Amino acid sequence: MDFKAIDEKPVHFFFLIVAPPLEVSNQYLPVLGKIAQFSKESDVPQRLLEISQEQAVIRFEAQADRFLKQMVRAMVGTLVEVGRGKRPPKNVKEILEARDRRAAGVTAPAHGLYLVRVDY
Repeated sequence: MDFKAIDEKPVHFFFLIVAPPLEVSNQYLPVLGKIAQFSKESDVPQRLLEISQEQAVIRFEAQADRFLKQMVRAMVGTLVEVGRGKRPPKNVKEILEARDRRAAGVTAPAHGLYLVRVDY
């Protein structure tokens, strides 16, 4: 996609943030800040450029009427542990049934996690 950047350097990445129409609370600004912080890490641009297949990207979507602090990061961290063979898949059901955060895996770092939409 042809895009004229302010600094006139080539543009390799676009990030789409979907927000409710007529968003007046500027809730999307922290998301922009997280994306900027994430993309400034020295290895991130090169790692993103090296992705050659969609399967190399992990997509995790969560929908709920409310979330606890770092809840999604804990879910992602647990699923990554399952994917790496550190936990058996059946352990996820046990963790959910335990309803105890201490049973879950590590909290995933915020790098690459972002909010897509808030519905009212």
